Amino acid sequence: MILSHYFIRKKILSILAQPATRQPKGLSLPEAEHILLVYTYPDKEEVEACLAQVKGKHQWTHLLFSEVPVPETALTSDTIVCTKKELDAKGFPPEALVEKVKSVKADLLIDLTTDVCYPLLYLVAQHTAGMKAGVKKPFGEFYDFSLALNSREKISYVWQQIVFYLQTFRTK
Repeated sequence: MILSHYFIRKKILSILAQPATRQPKGLSLPEAEHILLVYTYPDKEEVEACLAQVKGKHQWTHLLFSEVPVPETALTSDTIVCTKKELDAKGFPPEALVEKVKSVKADLLIDLTTDVCYPLLYLVAQHTAGMKAGVKKPFGEFYDFSLALNSREKISYVWQQIVFYLQTFRTK
């Protein structure tokens, strides 16, 4: 059982304060080849519906967090799952999972979580994707491009906004 989010939040802020180990790069959606998509398991169906709207040569890897065990039939080879059961007492995901996520090749990271999910933020903060996009979080700057939302919006709205802006970026 997680006693507090204090330790993981403090570590995330420490990671964000360190000099960048990644090379930030402005990138539009059509230019991205490998995309890491971050979301929570309850939003899986809505995210898959959103992905059906995007055409292109993209290779998608999914990183998701679930409060409950995820059935093996719901997973594909390009899905990485972090469950609440795997977290230690301080709320950290296992080091093997952290290394697996860090090894995922991604030009673009899109975080579709609208609420704060500390295990996912911990993994996102350590990933070296050249371009990161997501919803602005109440503490720290996680993304190169972030959306500020007034209230909890549906994933489809967040997806539409991120895709719209990523498609209109001019990087050359």
